[in-house]
Amino acid sequence: MCSTTQFLTSQKFSTDPPELCDSFPPPPGPRWRINLRHPHPESSELLIAFQRAAVTGNISDLITLLHPDVTLRSDGGGIVRAAFNPIHGAEKVARFIIGVLKRQAATSFDITQGPLGEVATFTRGHTTSGVLELVTAADDHRATEVLIQWNPEKLQEWNQG
Repeated sequence: MCSTTQFLTSQKFSTDPPELCDSFPPPPGPRWRINLRHPHPESSELLIAFQRAAVTGNISDLITLLHPDVTLRSDGGGIVRAAFNPIHGAEKVARFIIGVLKRQAATSFDITQGPLGEVATFTRGHTTSGVLELVTAADDHRATEVLIQWNPEKLQEWNQG
């Protein structure tokens, strides 16, 4: 199964998601993604709690939803601002997310049904400026990865649909 990030990349490069997913093998160990076609029942609850904590700016609640070794990766495609390097650690990731929302006051952060499942979107007006997905380990229902797609070229199909 592909993640939303892989799906958006496949749309940009006109490849089939399965073909693209084969070129990005999943990390070792049992894992599932919130946006799989058959998501784990707790995935929606985690995303809702994450969104609520981020929007209210409650850093302690956000940290409890993140694995201590969580990694945030973002892709701006060299077109828009994004974290240049991965961000590691629950507190740093939580501060980054809350900081993004504070700096973009006109941006809403909502849960949306994407092509492969629920994701959180950063939206200005009627334009999605970012798509966020959470990845968890099967044995721990906290987010182990936070993936954000900011690249407007990869979000074109998202905004047209």
